[in-house]
Amino acid sequence: MHRHGLHMPEVADGHPRYAVEPGGRYLYEFEVRDCAGTYFYHSHTNMLMGPQVYRGLAGLLLVGDEEERAPGLPSGAQDVPILIQDRSFDAENQLVFLRHHMEAHYGFQGGRIFVNGRPDFVLPAEARPYRLRLAKFAAVK
Repeated sequence: MHRHGLHMPEVADGHPRYAVEPGGRYLYEFEVRDCAGTYFYHSHTNMLMGPQVYRGLAGLLLVGDEEERAPGLPSGAQDVPILIQDRSFDAENQLVFLRHHMEAHYGFQGGRIFVNGRPDFVLPAEARPYRLRLAKFAAVK
């Protein structure tokens, strides 16, 4: 897994040469020395990154510290990470990554929007402040 925005040793940063074989294991160990923030991670396997991210192997990594907590921003259930991705499906409701080779170069737009991996995301909310951490992932070849 490759993380964006965090400084870490190469062996913990998801370089393709450290790819985990099917059924294998890899223990990532690192100390976060960066500022608090919303970071993201994704598959970084050579030639498989796009399809793996498209199928959901990506997400947000929330890092907090005392400085970030000081302003009293909403926390707990009111601190909501929202990951937006679009998806395409075929007639049998199977996920379709690329329909045409040109999409690999110019991108594509899926027919359905997913939020946090769900097609019909609903956020139950109360009349109070929320902190929304928004990210949109686009799969590339």
